[in-house]
Amino acid sequence: MEEFPAPANVSPHHTRLADRAIDTFWAWSADTPYPESREQLPIIQAAHGMLSIDYEDCQQNIGIVHERPLDVRKPQLLELGAITSYLVGPMEDALMGLARYHIPNVDLFAFLPDDLERYYNAPKHASTLEIVSAHTDPNYIAECVKTVVAKVTKDTEHRFRVRGFATYFPEISSLNDSVRQKAVSAVQNIIRIAGILKYKYPEHGFDTRFVEIVAGTRFSNLREQEDPNNKDKLGKKKQIVKAEVAGDNHKLCQLFKSLNDVSKTAAENDIYVSIEIEPGLLPFLSEVTYVNYFLEGLSEQTRRASGALVKQSSQLPVIEKSERIGLNVDICHMWACKITPTDLSREARKRITHVHIGDIGPGHLCDLVTGTVHRFEDYCQWFELLTKVAIELPRADCYPDFSCCLSVELEACRNQVMVAAAYHRAKFLLSKFIEQRTQRLVE
Repeated sequence: MEEFPAPANVSPHHTRLADRAIDTFWAWSADTPYPESREQLPIIQAAHGMLSIDYEDCQQNIGIVHERPLDVRKPQLLELGAITSYLVGPMEDALMGLARYHIPNVDLFAFLPDDLERYYNAPKHASTLEIVSAHTDPNYIAECVKTVVAKVTKDTEHRFRVRGFATYFPEISSLNDSVRQKAVSAVQNIIRIAGILKYKYPEHGFDTRFVEIVAGTRFSNLREQEDPNNKDKLGKKKQIVKAEVAGDNHKLCQLFKSLNDVSKTAAENDIYVSIEIEPGLLPFLSEVTYVNYFLEGLSEQTRRASGALVKQSSQLPVIEKSERIGLNVDICHMWACKITPTDLSREARKRITHVHIGDIGPGHLCDLVTGTVHRFEDYCQWFELLTKVAIELPRADCYPDFSCCLSVELEACRNQVMVAAAYHRAKFLLSKFIEQRTQRLVE
């Protein structure tokens, strides 16, 4: 416990009773209760003859006779931000757009073609996988990214908090070990960049604790060939794409092999890896059955790391630093996958590391402004779950951290105004939820 500055316009009545912080919690004790706040929800509060507790799975009100005012709360349980991938162009242009609409938190997408040319001196139409996996100087790339963020901050007078990197390397679970290893190298290089920025440039707003990845698809060995039985009007044979469909267990084994290498690099750089659940027939981590099997494998690794005698039941490769691996919960993807908050086990809750928000139409890549299709009540179910996850922090060392940030992701965005509308609509819905939840606690 250490002395911590009091909130604005608040001072204790006695010098011996000071505002203090225990990890990320406010603790307040004085002759008068802590001032009401919609941004800071009480976790433990003694006032008006009642001790109220709202922590982890415990929600109780206990009558007390001898009252000494006490208020412990966690400020800003959930925050909002956006991802730069809404714009298929330079990262700098995407950041300028987010700054224009005063969006405070950002995830940087690594890397779109324009950024490959700028940072890696890559030729046009170069493969992100080939370029990023082969690069050997993460310090140089980190310096480039820092320079861009600093320039946008100076030009717009808007300060960002950069929360992490988003990536797209589905080859990380490829059955072709050569291709899979390239994806591993690419993710490891992004992790190193995130670690450098986090420790070298915190004054520039870099709090890059997370690297988001995808788990890959069910298909393998994609190849293009001519179809001898199908010709166009000029008599030219049409091209067709053939692929092999791999068993989900086989793909998951490949993913665990990759995560073992990735987790070690994450531990070395104090970064967490957030795996996104994606909808549709292509991604294999798309149904609650497969998500639970994935989590079962991670849970087994966690128990083994704690020293418990565990019989290996999942037959999945070992991940030495499984505490660095978590889930990226995209609320829109959850709706598309028909996964509800109640479908996620307690183990899953402990693995949530980052969150995406927005709205979605009839399929993947049909992103919409928050609240276009789904109702406030639909979002409340997820807000309630995520609030509980935030309240449960800090976690045991055998689990990954949670960013407490919900980033707007619009993969099929038409313009910057759409991103701004999605962010501010999400902010309104979250504020409304917090207000209603606070009122319930007061009652």
